[in-house]
This record gives sequence, C-alpha cells and structure tokens, in this order.
Amino acid sequence: DANLLRHVFENLVNNAAQAMGREGGILTVRIAAGEEGGAPGVDVTVEDTGEGMDTSVRDRALLPFFTTRPDGTGLGLWMSQSIMALHGGSLAVHGAPGEGTSVTLVLPS
Repeated sequence: DANLLRHVFENLVNNAAQAMGREGGILTVRIAAGEEGGAPGVDVTVEDTGEGMDTSVRDRALLPFFTTRPDGTGLGLWMSQSIMALHGGSLAVHGAPGEGTSVTLVLPS
C-alpha cells in the first residue's frame, strides 16, 4: 500500500529532522539491494546527525506510547514498524548518544 509506506517514510524523515533540532544537521537516505527472509529485497536507511539514542531509549523506541518528546504520541515508530510487518518487511533502529540515529527498513521485492 503506497499510502502506508509513504506514511513510514514521512515519519522517519520528520523524526530525523526533529532529532537534529534548530541547529540542523545532515539527513541521509540510502537505498541498496537487500534480503528479507531469504528473499531478495530493498534496504532503505534513513540516518541523521542528531543527538542519537542511548541503549535504554533505543530498546523502547518501537514500543507503543513511548516518546522522549513532550508533544509526541509515541506511536510513530511503532506504527511504522507495524506497517513494515504488514508488507513482509522489517524496521530496525541503530545509534548511540552523540552519533545520530539510523533506521533501516527492509522491504521484500
């Protein structure tokens, strides 16, 4: 569903922009051949140069209603992960404090 996948990409780009704040930073989107469940697919990585996440935040980032923002709902990454699963794909969050964050999507072809 193109509309649902668009929602995932918009959420990831918005999260990255918010993580970099007013100071700005670099947002990188990488697309490469990949694999999901032994089948060929596409890997899409959205990476920012924001504040990054420590282990405890990263471990909870995909849980519903978890947020570190005062105005956040905590549903964006959870919904994105759910949408990816509906499409037979996956979503993983990587990063460390001071090193930015990257989210990798794997979509079957």
